[in-house]
Amino acid sequence: MGFRDQLEYYKGYVGQPEPPSKEYWKAKLKRVAKLMQKLSDECSFLGFEATVGRCKLFIRSLENAVNEINLAGRLLTLDSFTTQEVVREIKGISQTFDDELSEKNFVFIPSNREPYFEQGSLLGATVAKSFPSAVNDIRDAGNCFASDLYTASVFHLMRAVEYGMRALAIQMRVKTRHSLEYSDWSQLIKAIDEKLVKIAAKPRSKKKTEEWDFYSRAISDCKALLTARNRVSHARESFLEAEALGVFGRAKDLLQNLSTRVSEV
Repeated sequence: MGFRDQLEYYKGYVGQPEPPSKEYWKAKLKRVAKLMQKLSDECSFLGFEATVGRCKLFIRSLENAVNEINLAGRLLTLDSFTTQEVVREIKGISQTFDDELSEKNFVFIPSNREPYFEQGSLLGATVAKSFPSAVNDIRDAGNCFASDLYTASVFHLMRAVEYGMRALAIQMRVKTRHSLEYSDWSQLIKAIDEKLVKIAAKPRSKKKTEEWDFYSRAISDCKALLTARNRVSHARESFLEAEALGVFGRAKDLLQNLSTRVSEV
């Protein structure tokens, strides 16, 4: 049941003829206070400050009324705090909520894009676990794609891939002109290539074959993504939907492959 439905329900619920039982009346007030607290929490998250303010004042009044019933066995201020007054306040809060809601703008996410929205593990759970620094960019890449911001999506994917590439360079103990943190993609790829030459020179063995297959596949994906990285770093052209999807696929392949042997943690 949505907040609007709940507000309508409680307007009718509280507005029923008051029964003789004080416990029943207390239960009504407590249930309304609980609803108001839930509404206040949600509105605080949305930034609906006026609705939050009205909810808090109303909750305080409801709590005071319950305390009066507990102390005196009856509602001392019943003349000024009738069921009609409660219903009137709920209507006022509902109107304030509608007023603030009308001032907000919302982004529509089509159902076929929903799987991309707010997904930190969009490229796989193992990727998120192995490269936690990349999770925010992976989530942002999905959010941008869901919002038709394809170039921005690729930008965040390149940042996510870079975390994996640097972790790979650290594991391979490559050396670059600058520290790994400040080395660009071309420098990292060149250094990893040099390490591959050394692996190729090793005597034949199962370990050598496995290392060669793993690292050569990883560097092949890095080189393929370098074009996208250079393209998104300049303002000469943008990415289309199909192109962004292609980058998603290649980035996923790279990071999932790396996550089987490489990790930031």
